[in-house]
Amino acid sequence: MTTVPLALSLALAVPQGALPQGSLPQGPVPVAPAPASAPALSEASIVTGVLRSGVMSLEALGLGAGGFGRRDARPATEYRTPGEAWTPGGARVRAQREGVKIDFPSGVELLLSPDGLVHLRDGAHTTRRHSVLELWLADGSRVRAVTAAGPRPLQTVELQVEERFGVRLWDRTRSVHTRARMAPRRAELLVALGRGDVLYGFACAGPMVALERELCPVARVADLPPRRLVVLGDLLVESLQRLPGHVPPASVQMPQAPEAAQTLAALATRLFPAGRVVERPAGAVGDLVVPLIAGFRLQVEERVGGVFWLGLHRGDSGLPAVEWRAGPSPTLHLVRPFGGRQGVPRHFLRGLRLVADAATLLGAPRSATVGPRLTRVLRGLGAAPPSRQVPVNATTRRVR
Repeated sequence: MTTVPLALSLALAVPQGALPQGSLPQGPVPVAPAPASAPALSEASIVTGVLRSGVMSLEALGLGAGGFGRRDARPATEYRTPGEAWTPGGARVRAQREGVKIDFPSGVELLLSPDGLVHLRDGAHTTRRHSVLELWLADGSRVRAVTAAGPRPLQTVELQVEERFGVRLWDRTRSVHTRARMAPRRAELLVALGRGDVLYGFACAGPMVALERELCPVARVADLPPRRLVVLGDLLVESLQRLPGHVPPASVQMPQAPEAAQTLAALATRLFPAGRVVERPAGAVGDLVVPLIAGFRLQVEERVGGVFWLGLHRGDSGLPAVEWRAGPSPTLHLVRPFGGRQGVPRHFLRGLRLVADAATLLGAPRSATVGPRLTRVLRGLGAAPPSRQVPVNATTRRVR
């Protein structure tokens, strides 16, 4: 059986002139220039080196700290005024017939009205009404309001400060302050970023976080992207570094697999350097691609079944060297030469399970991993649905 070397079988340290003739296309992947009206912040970024003791703060998403400073407020369960409580980070939450008001340490005020809309003082407000709305604050607390999504009063308001328990602040017709068990339920999840005045819809899948803007101050509309993808590079690096231990030392089916795995492990920290943010150029259009060093790229695609994959390519290669499956149990897969063509399985061996996913590292609520928001954001950024994808051969990228 004739084997074909993987695109990544040579390390970056090899001079370009030493590459076999025609083995790899040279030069970076072309990227469309950004239009003059592009948001100041990139729509897709890879962040690495943001984990602290195995967790990640919402500030690492690049959209602000959420309006919090010192954590010196009284716990919500110790503040007994009916209809009022403080979050661990110092935000004051008050619930009454007219709605829910949140005062952040930054001075920002949010008002959740009984009709399911969220308002700022400058007149900006969300446009979609939700019967169950959950505001996730950057100090880890969550405010859940069951509204009528119409002219009727609020039904219930709860502040969750523990995994399973919270404090009920409003119960249909009156202010209360009682301990409540927080039963899981489907809710529209919005995360408060900026100074507390920026709300994005939030969804996670594997190492990816998808964000969709729902509210921001009028003065910041041009600066904040309508949608944003953040890939946690720490998870990509860790899985690449474990790949050599996942691949057998010798294989008849894929003899080059051990060398390829070792090369990828060595390149991991250079492709995704700690402390740096690798970005898709602001305003770029076309396929959802983030350029990396030396002509490498990370590309997000949707496959049949609605599952998204992140492929590590070099040059114009249509097949990635490896790809990550961004599902409920994310995995890293080594791709065979001509994988998926001529009856050859696409992947070599089973996938290597990632040690964690974005939802776990961020402490995201369960509602962050369900719903159509992820698909809507990624398609909006250029990840074509399967019906629009054109088959590719092993060497030339044809997806447009």
